[in-house]
Amino acid sequence: MSVPLNFVTGSPQWTASVSPANLTSKWLTVTPTLASGSSPVNLQANTAGLSPGVYTAVVSIQAVDALPQVVNVPVTLVVGGSSTTQITAVSNAFSGGATAAPGMFLSVYGAQLANATAQATQLPLPLSMSGVSATVNGFSAPLYYVSPGQINLQVPYEAGAGPAMLAINNNGQIAAFPFQVAAAAPGLLPTAYDNSTGAPVSTAQAGGDGVLLLFMTGEGDVTPTLATGATPSSTVTDPTKLPHSRLPLTMTIGGVSVTPLFAGIPSGLVAETQIDFQVPAGVPAGKQPVVVTVGGVSANTIFLNIQ
Repeated sequence: MSVPLNFVTGSPQWTASVSPANLTSKWLTVTPTLASGSSPVNLQANTAGLSPGVYTAVVSIQAVDALPQVVNVPVTLVVGGSSTTQITAVSNAFSGGATAAPGMFLSVYGAQLANATAQATQLPLPLSMSGVSATVNGFSAPLYYVSPGQINLQVPYEAGAGPAMLAINNNGQIAAFPFQVAAAAPGLLPTAYDNSTGAPVSTAQAGGDGVLLLFMTGEGDVTPTLATGATPSSTVTDPTKLPHSRLPLTMTIGGVSVTPLFAGIPSGLVAETQIDFQVPAGVPAGKQPVVVTVGGVSANTIFLNIQ
């Protein structure tokens, strides 16, 4: 295939190169690598020796005497593409939002995504279940649940923000799907929970001493760093040293600011932040919105009936 390259005025000299310049992009050849003026950039893919999967590279075209000086062209190669295994949509597994974030639980929807239904039973999360594996931008994505119509996986922290390519490998049948990864894309489970009983709650007492919990995914990169698919060590007893979002988190109930008692990833959880909080005395009575933001990005709103 070729990419047309046109200049409005003049015939500046330009170069074309493939990145990353290593074995992961060796399958892609670009010609010419040096030329002047408007001309097609020819791309040639070689699948010899490649296993079934999705491969990505970027062709960078640079011309110092043009504006912009650099144009990056993403290239995706699917080896073993299937007409039966298909991805139709992805979303935040908690809120249904369309944007993802590093470390987030992602729900993948489609057809023939797996030949059987299976759920992870141990941590860290596995990279393969029932012959199914997944990658995002070439990084392995741990699996929580697989079935023919839906897969729940964790977006690798290594995937970074920007355009992303998801690949599902169902026993050699490959499906690919482009989606967007942002620095933060928080999504809440649609209800709060009682910290003492674990039961879902819809009513809370303003100024009461009861502790409620929210669960969120899509908070983005965390500090201290946590391996993709892993849960924090149970030996960490200081809550302030558990992984938490690198971006600032805010919370309000009925417009009243709330300072969480804890907001982080405790041992036993993967890809989700637990928020412990109490309802301040100043929150008005009635049905009030609970708003959580991460890095200025709002999660889906849930509601509490305040007494």
